Amino acid sequence: MPPTLSFQLQNIQQRRDGTSLSELIVQGLLSTPLKLPSLLLWDDDGLRLFDALTQTPTYYLHDKEVEILAQYANDMAARIPSGSVLIELGCGSLRKTGAILSALERKNKAIDYYALDVSPGELSDSLATLTARLGPSSGVKVHGLVGTYEDCISWLAGNPWPQKQVDLVTLLWMGNSVANHGQLEASSVLGQFARAVQGAGVPCQFLVAVDACQKESRVLEAYDSDQEALREFILNGLRHANTIMGRQMFNSDEWDCVCRFDAHDHTLRVYYTCRMDTELTVDGHRLSLANGSQIEAITSGKWTVGDVQQIAKRAGLRVKDRWCDAECIYCETTICPTLLFDTNRGRLLYNDCRLSLL
Repeated sequence: MPPTLSFQLQNIQQRRDGTSLSELIVQGLLSTPLKLPSLLLWDDDGLRLFDALTQTPTYYLHDKEVEILAQYANDMAARIPSGSVLIELGCGSLRKTGAILSALERKNKAIDYYALDVSPGELSDSLATLTARLGPSSGVKVHGLVGTYEDCISWLAGNPWPQKQVDLVTLLWMGNSVANHGQLEASSVLGQFARAVQGAGVPCQFLVAVDACQKESRVLEAYDSDQEALREFILNGLRHANTIMGRQMFNSDEWDCVCRFDAHDHTLRVYYTCRMDTELTVDGHRLSLANGSQIEAITSGKWTVGDVQQIAKRAGLRVKDRWCDAECIYCETTICPTLLFDTNRGRLLYNDCRLSLL
């Protein structure tokens, strides 16, 4: 058996005075409409349950992305220069990541790859599987980052490579996970990442997977709330909420989930829904919920080409390359700044999405 690659996990979680997850739970349950933070879905159990969901026959997103990577991974790797950094945001199981890293290896590129996730246990297991699958490598160096998107933005803004020349930072978002944000929020997050990297005088780009399917029946078949895999994944969020709050706030027997597709804003919305009249005690308030009441759990955008262009434009970015599946309902997209000026060195790094050789 070939030796596995060694890697280290770096905890980049910030100690901040901001809102805690328990406070977000309270705020969401006292808001109108009701919602719970989607971060509740991504504990260790949630990551495993979501991975099981992606392997179900109707979950087309996984198969479409595998199809694109099988055909175009070499083209994507060609956009990532040697001597650069690749950071995968919300990496999950890393099952598909190996296609891009293997393509980089074949091109003999020296790359520092960082996998970011909130769960150290699942991240360590996923990286162990990934490095074993890649085998011995002299080019791609594998690292793990434990934290949220917000933590990663702060980490990048602190210039984590002060003694190293980094030619480019590529931020990788696979599995349509960028679309768990609303379109305005996605623009904000993209902009924050870009500014954090550029503030260190390093050029950046994004490689983003986007589900563009607009056929309601197909979307709802992939997210079938009668399917055990989806129900287990979503309802685990309530179990996690109970753990965070330190008490049995939600009785699992009283809850189910339901999915609805909003064709107007190209978004799937997933809700926790009451199976009977129930009451919740929230920060001293008694909240009465009738049978069928809904609490938003998570959203998943199904963005058109125009949607992605507008999201990028609001962030001061633009779409450059697109690689699509045969049906053109899923794509991998490169997004980059239209202009980047390195104030530290007084040079233009990007102009019209092309790397300067200055």
